[in-house]
Amino acid sequence: MMANSQALDQCDVKIEAALHDEHPRALKHVYVDAIHPLLGRIGSLKAIQINRNRCNGEFMMIMDEESQELCDFVLALFDENGRLRPELVDHESQKGTGVWGRELDTGMLLYVLSVRVDIEGYRRNGVGTFLLQQLARSQFAPAGSYLIAWPSPEFQNDPRSEDGWQRDKRIAVDFFRKNHFRRVGRTQFLAYAVDASHPSRSLPIASDVAEQRQSFDEQHPPAGAQLHGLSTVLDGGPASTLGAASLEDPLCPLRVVIASQRLGIPTPDIVKRIQDAFQQKPSLVREKEEHGFAPLHVAAMCQNSLAVKALLELPPQSGVLEDLNDRDNREGLTPLELCEREMRTTKEFSQTLLGTWSGYSCTALRTVHALRRASGENIDVSEDEYVEMSRWGCTCGRCTSGWLSPRMRYRLLCTAQVCADNMMVMGLMRDGPGYEHLPEDIQETGVSKTFYRGYEAVVRAIADVLQNPGVAGVPLAENIRAIPRREMYGFLDRPGGTVECALDYVVLAARDQSPLGDSTFDDLEEETAEKGDETSLAYREMPTCVNDLDFSRVAERLGLPAQERYRSYGTAQLLETDDSDEDMDGEEEEIEEEEEEEDSDMDV
Repeated sequence: MMANSQALDQCDVKIEAALHDEHPRALKHVYVDAIHPLLGRIGSLKAIQINRNRCNGEFMMIMDEESQELCDFVLALFDENGRLRPELVDHESQKGTGVWGRELDTGMLLYVLSVRVDIEGYRRNGVGTFLLQQLARSQFAPAGSYLIAWPSPEFQNDPRSEDGWQRDKRIAVDFFRKNHFRRVGRTQFLAYAVDASHPSRSLPIASDVAEQRQSFDEQHPPAGAQLHGLSTVLDGGPASTLGAASLEDPLCPLRVVIASQRLGIPTPDIVKRIQDAFQQKPSLVREKEEHGFAPLHVAAMCQNSLAVKALLELPPQSGVLEDLNDRDNREGLTPLELCEREMRTTKEFSQTLLGTWSGYSCTALRTVHALRRASGENIDVSEDEYVEMSRWGCTCGRCTSGWLSPRMRYRLLCTAQVCADNMMVMGLMRDGPGYEHLPEDIQETGVSKTFYRGYEAVVRAIADVLQNPGVAGVPLAENIRAIPRREMYGFLDRPGGTVECALDYVVLAARDQSPLGDSTFDDLEEETAEKGDETSLAYREMPTCVNDLDFSRVAERLGLPAQERYRSYGTAQLLETDDSDEDMDGEEEEIEEEEEEEDSDMDV
């Protein structure tokens, strides 16, 4: 029985949701079925709703625990706070069409796991489109939501040719594109905006970009979105089976010798090895492996600063300098971009899964310094100065001690002043401003007026410190205690009164009012800047830095308690009621009907 639009109109839709067993506040399983009155279920869709506001500091960890596919998904698109990676917004190549931006930092995510058509006669007759329409119109996709899919054909553990797999993948990609999904950057993921006015909805299919190329294994076709990086060169590659003796062999590929250091294998003098290779056969120093990586790319990925410098110092006729801007590889990245991505991945792994990060390694920063200088960037500091300045990720060149950026300093200063004013206005009262940051036993027994006034004085002392230039303006305990505010010792000299309590109050308040919370601080600054306020205008002109919102680094450097909460996404909204179950049909944009679009049995 062949399906047609009239038969599809007879179908009922059944939408159910189930709370996730381990993370019911953050994740929901959503099931959409198309039910024919005579044939029963003819198609089904499975998705998982992701509420980043309720991940409570464990966004990446929750995704990692759920599945490898979801882990790869968030690693490809988001940072630890659930915000879109900056290169997908700003990078000239990685941003793709550029239709996706900071709007993806907020809103509900619905990751489409599978779209299936159960009855052969109904395939390619709009059932898949019907299911996507119903999901986008449902209460589980409120206004501002985004549907995201990784289009891929189903693989039944049978060997399949690359041509067949690529053909089926094109069918899957075409299906989603016809339903207004567009690629995010140059990743493998396509996204759909519920808001019909979003730029992606008006981007023609022909204008969408292709993803970075993938290699193919007939026995194990790609089964999920993957980040390749070092695995291309190291995992299962020749270096993993070589010993020191093999590395001494002149026939051993130069890239393997360079990469072996990352595996902990004793390596020969890499500088001499590179020089000898150039003398023996100049083309060896630029010889690419099967995925398009030249030795300079491999050295950068491995953060092998000695190898990078040795390659860059070869005579100009070697042509190595041309590799600095070469993106003709599977990742579509230059050597510098590969190095920076490996550094970022290491940082995120340490912060998210290990709970701490000791800064970028010296070898990684020396690699970046060499690559930037060779690319013609004007770096007016020595290598050692650059390493010291950049250890904590500073990208503005003006972070005090390498981690306290001008914007973060200003944010903390304003917050401390407001917090102190609130304490003065509200006065001594149970559960007053800052009360929840005191030790629990103090909260239970209550505090005296002198104690609370001293607490307020310490908060004002934090603001005083932040107005000082240089390291004297870092709100460390010793700098705060040095402020001549006599009242604060009515707090500091009493049991339970510590500088860390006051700092915790200020830093967490600043975080909750930042874009990682409800953005009230940033909205107010923008509003006052528009009115011509000089201070807000000066803030607008401050250089941006990767440390501008790194509250976890601030908490760690200041020695604050309960540091894990500073790594959370949307802490300020954590206790809000979940309104995603309300009927929001009148507020949502509908997917345009595509009754006769191509549809196939696929696993997304």
